[in-house]
Amino acid sequence: MKKILFIIILFLFAMLNGITAQIVIPIVIPQDSMLQEIALPQDSIEPPKVAKEDKIPKPPMVNREVRPKRGFSIDIMGNVGGSDVALNDVNWNYGVNRGISNGGIEGTQGMSWGGGVELNYYFTGKIGVGIGAHFNGLNGGLEIQDFEARYYSDYYNVEGDYWDYERRVSAEQLSENYRLTQVSFPVLLKFKTDLSYRFGVFTHVGVMYNLPLQTRTIIGEGTIDYEAVYYSNDGTTYGYGDGELNQYTLQLTEEYFFTLSQDAAADEFHLNNHFDQEALNIGLDIRPRNIGETLEIAPYFSILGRLGVMYNISEKISLLLSGQYVYGLPFEGDSYILLDKIIGEGSNKYGEYHSLLNGGARYSTFGGNLGVSVRF
Repeated sequence: MKKILFIIILFLFAMLNGITAQIVIPIVIPQDSMLQEIALPQDSIEPPKVAKEDKIPKPPMVNREVRPKRGFSIDIMGNVGGSDVALNDVNWNYGVNRGISNGGIEGTQGMSWGGGVELNYYFTGKIGVGIGAHFNGLNGGLEIQDFEARYYSDYYNVEGDYWDYERRVSAEQLSENYRLTQVSFPVLLKFKTDLSYRFGVFTHVGVMYNLPLQTRTIIGEGTIDYEAVYYSNDGTTYGYGDGELNQYTLQLTEEYFFTLSQDAAADEFHLNNHFDQEALNIGLDIRPRNIGETLEIAPYFSILGRLGVMYNISEKISLLLSGQYVYGLPFEGDSYILLDKIIGEGSNKYGEYHSLLNGGARYSTFGGNLGVSVRF
C-alpha cells in the first residue's frame, strides 16, 4: 500500500513540473541567435499610411546665406525734414560808428525737401562709393528782435546845405523769410552690412556741390526807425561831434520828443511829417518795402551724412530708410549795410532794407530719407 501511495505522489509531482514548464517557456526572452532566426524580412514591414492633410509641413528656411552684393547699384530716394539758419560773424559796413547792436537776431526753423538718384559701385559686399544728382530746397526765416546802428552820415549834406551828423537806425520785431532751391551733386563714401537675410544697416557720408537756382526773401512783420542827432558846442556849428549831449545838441529822436510831449503818437506824426525826404530823412515805424528780393549766390559745398536700415525684398531690390543731416555755408560774409535810408515821400515812402543773408549765413537740415536700391 505504501508503495502504491508513493508512486501516485511521484506521478502528481511529475505532472506539476510539466505544467510549470509549459507556462514559463512562452515568456522566456530569446537570445540574439534566436532573434536572428525569427527576424522577419524587411519587405514585409510597411509604415502606417498618413493622410496628406495630416502631414507636418517643413519649417521655413530662416538662415539662408546672404550673398555679397558687390558691383553697381542705383539708389532712388526722397527726403523731407526741418531746417535751421544762423548768421555768421557779420562784417557791418557802417564806417565810422558809435556802436552796432545786433545781439537780438535769431533764425527761425523751416522745412527742407528734395529727391534724387545716386549711382553706386561697391568694391566689396560692404564698402563702396556713390555719385548722384539731386534737386532740393529749404525755407526758413530770420527775426530781428533788436538791432541798432549809430554811425557817421552826411546824407543830404549837399553843397553845405546840411551838416554831417550821427544817424541812428533801429528795428524791432522785424522778420524776413527766405526760400532756396538748388541742384546738388553728391560724392559719397558708402558702407553697409547685412544683419540677416532680410535686414541690414548702412551709412553714407560725403560732400555735395550745390548750384543755387533761386534764393528769394520776403519781408515779414516789423518796422524801422530813422533818427538823427546833431552835436554842437556853441549852438552855431553842428555835426557828428564827439557824442556828448549838451544844451546845444539837436536830437531828432523818438526818445527825446517823448520827454517833451509824453505823447508817442504825436511824436511819431511830427517826426514823420516834418522831417521827411525833403528835409532830414527822419521817420518812425517805417515799413520796409514788402517786395521779394532775389539774391545771387555762387556755387558752394555742403556736407551730407545718412544713417539707416535696409530691408532686402530680394537679391536685387532693397528698401532704404534713414535719417539725413546736411550742413551748408552758401552765404559768404560780405561787408554790407542792413538799414540806412528812407526811400520815397509821403504815403509812398518805405525803409531801405537789405537781406540779412547778404551778411553771411549758414544752414543745417535734418529729416527722414526713404528710397529704394536696385542692384545690377
